[in-house]
Amino acid sequence: MISYFAICAVTSAMKDGEAATVATRTVNETTLTIGGVSAEVQCAGVTPSFAGLNQINAVMPASVPAGNEVPVVTTVAGHVSNIATVALK
Repeated sequence: MISYFAICAVTSAMKDGEAATVATRTVNETTLTIGGVSAEVQCAGVTPSFAGLNQINAVMPASVPAGNEVPVVTTVAGHVSNIATVALK
């Protein structure tokens, strides 16, 4: 079994509970789909000034379907997240 922490390893070391001082990227590949459509991940990693807050910045594809419960799925190092949903018009 691979731990969550190994999957979400980042480029700069931090102590547990310590706020990040700079943006750090995940070491492993991160992908994101919105409504089943691949989104361009521009950055994935720890958010500066926060302890334990990971962030993904992505470009939403124009072809994403509108709806009240559009699924959003993140994959890191081949490990798929739980499905979140967003409302899109």
